[in-house]
Amino acid sequence: MNGLRATLEAVTLENIARYDWTIHKGETTEQQSGSKITVDFGNAGNYPVTLVVTDNQGLIAQTQCQVDLENYIPLPGQVTARIKATTTEGIAPLKVHFDGRQSIGQLRDGQIKINTVSGLVDTTPIIGYQWEICTYLSDFDGCFPNDIEDQSNFFKTFSTPGAYKITLTVTDELGLTNTTNLEVNVTKSWPSLQALGSGIAIGSESLSIITTAFKGGISLHQEKHYQIEQGEQNLEQIEVDVLGEIKVDARHVEQQADIIAVINMEKAGVWFMLDQGQNLQNWNADPFTLVALEAQVPLQSSQRVRIKDYKGPLPSDIYQFYFGYRLSDGTVVFNGEKPLKLTIHEP
Repeated sequence: MNGLRATLEAVTLENIARYDWTIHKGETTEQQSGSKITVDFGNAGNYPVTLVVTDNQGLIAQTQCQVDLENYIPLPGQVTARIKATTTEGIAPLKVHFDGRQSIGQLRDGQIKINTVSGLVDTTPIIGYQWEICTYLSDFDGCFPNDIEDQSNFFKTFSTPGAYKITLTVTDELGLTNTTNLEVNVTKSWPSLQALGSGIAIGSESLSIITTAFKGGISLHQEKHYQIEQGEQNLEQIEVDVLGEIKVDARHVEQQADIIAVINMEKAGVWFMLDQGQNLQNWNADPFTLVALEAQVPLQSSQRVRIKDYKGPLPSDIYQFYFGYRLSDGTVVFNGEKPLKLTIHEP
């Protein structure tokens, strides 16, 4: 059979006479009766389910849940290890949060059963997480272990440039294991950047005295020095590396925040924002519509940002780069006193 077959089971009570289910499958619905039913779903996805119960006196009550069938539901007798990392590349020292909590154990009793409260597939819990962090060596076809962690998630700071292999082995409560890995690439150490002045706050803390300070610089054609202002002719090919550094207000350190970056083309009067893939998106200058360059990171006292790494032609204009962070209450703190500026001249 193509698709997924799931079992939905309600808590049975002596005074309940009927159990009537309605399963919403996009444009169609399926109805079944009974305290325990089996449903065939065509594809993975989220499916709303309504359960109506009738007791012996004819009184009716109903509840709803979402059946969440993900593409990585394990087959019977399988465990799936999954690693989520805040980033897989950056400049040393690079701090990364590794999270293995999306790993899932094998199906209970070898069947897809849905928890009618959570809407999740009922799997055995993961009880063991073993991490190995290795450094690739240029003269060794393999990996040299230099760190092991035994918790479900942790932070690791990579101080030395290089390529690192992160391996996670998970074990569920029935003893089944699975292993996965990813690679983290750490480049050369962070360069010295020039001061951009104090930060400006927009939002609930806009009237407070913000002690956040900014540094930044622009490098062209892989130059060693990063300047606040750069100028270049509109050549066929240009290499731009824009970096920022934030000395975070002490009140904001360790708070979860989105790192944000925007670019203004001064002559064209156009604003762009950078998403997590370093892609440019049009921006209407409304702080509430800003997308995150890095989403929900715990702020460090010194927060480093790669604002833009670009190779290719650029139209002639004056490009101004702003960056900062957005707190959970919506406050945005950014380098409003002095942006980084790149002027592209007509050839």
